[in-house]
Amino acid sequence: MKKTINTPLHPTAPPPDPNRLVRLPEILQILPVKKSTWWLWVKQGKAPAPIHLGRCTAWKYADIVALATGGLTNG
Repeated sequence: MKKTINTPLHPTAPPPDPNRLVRLPEILQILPVKKSTWWLWVKQGKAPAPIHLGRCTAWKYADIVALATGGLTNG
């Protein structure tokens, strides 16, 4: 079963919480890049630093949206 993103179904629904954490599959749905490109950007500092939660890795949703709307900041 494929996971789906929790997106508002109605156009007037409130936006997702900007402080929530997102994992890589959701990031790859927001940004049209491959997984290897994403990890290269993280390594180069072009993408936000990950937050490690035990064996899970996540990023702040607001940071991902800022990257998607503002582009890469370091190159």
